[in-house]
Amino acid sequence: MITKIISSYYKNADEQIDATLKRLDVSYFDLLLFHQPYGKVKSIGVCNFIEKDMEKLLSYAKIKPVLIQNECHPYYAQTEMRKKYEKDHIRMEAWFP
Repeated sequence: MITKIISSYYKNADEQIDATLKRLDVSYFDLLLFHQPYGKVKSIGVCNFIEKDMEKLLSYAKIKPVLIQNECHPYYAQTEMRKKYEKDHIRMEAWFP
């Protein structure tokens, strides 16, 4: 199961994650999308990170994200960014059709 938490909840991320787990009646998420590393999940993903943000995150993260969800479409393919992070097994998912 994949879910995303709203950034306004980050002040109480543990509570938000626990409430979402309970609401969905699951014990963990396969993937949680959020803008900072936090949570009780098997894998993490990030949203709307530009390359500078990803480099900063990867410089100190003990657990790397497995997915980056960014704007990506035929007019903005993000080819270089996709290639750069594929070697680290970080996949890109488009949020824009």
